[in-house]
Amino acid sequence: MLASGGDGKSTTLNFINSLLPPNEVSHISLQALTASEKNSKNFSLAGLRNKRLNTRNDITDDFIQDASMIKTLTGNDPIYASVKFHEDTSFVNHAKLMFACNSLPEYRDISKGFARRGYIITTRGIKGYNRSEILKERGAFVIECIKAFCDQIKDQQKKADIKEWQLYQDEQTIENRKTWNTENDQVQLFLNERALPKGEVPSDFKRKYDTTYNAYTEWTFQNGVKALSKTKFNRQLREKGYKSTRSKNSRYWLGLKLKSDSGTMPKR
Repeated sequence: MLASGGDGKSTTLNFINSLLPPNEVSHISLQALTASEKNSKNFSLAGLRNKRLNTRNDITDDFIQDASMIKTLTGNDPIYASVKFHEDTSFVNHAKLMFACNSLPEYRDISKGFARRGYIITTRGIKGYNRSEILKERGAFVIECIKAFCDQIKDQQKKADIKEWQLYQDEQTIENRKTWNTENDQVQLFLNERALPKGEVPSDFKRKYDTTYNAYTEWTFQNGVKALSKTKFNRQLREKGYKSTRSKNSRYWLGLKLKSDSGTMPKR
């Protein structure tokens, strides 16, 4: 859940927490769950065992160190978690992960498997609501949610083009995810700022690998971003649909033209 302070994020999470027994809810931060184990063991993961829900208020916008753990936690895969002063444990996570923040954390994993997992809901506070009346409706609220959930599954099962059911997403949620993914895809940000749209560039237009990477590293320096290696940069361009060719001495990107090539921005 994303919103400014005082817009009801904590209130919403606390209400959701109240719908389940306390022993089935954990409160581990996103950064703790995704901490890298390169230098030390991550003991936080074991806290998800036998939980149905994990919520945390006001998580920071710190960098997500190990985004692959999100895919493991939400992909029905077994987790091998370290337990302090005990043997490691193995389990499959069943806890839904819900976090509240004022600004979204950064990450480097741009795989589709990670990009599609985030549901970013914008919350807005309602002034003058009666909290006691809302709490009285908890039971009816849960029943209505279960009914709506079951109806959605039945509806999607009728559609032959949908292989797996999905949670409902409104336009704002979809746009929030798209924005978050773009803001964390530095190659796409570079293309958005420095390259011409594909539709405006002849498919046979050639641009050298080396000069393209140099333009990218210059852009990262100007924006205070750590540049990807040349291998990763080239792989991401290929994943974005750019094809390449080679001559005797050089390799070229096809259909990739920077604004500096056409004089729309100064060459550096």
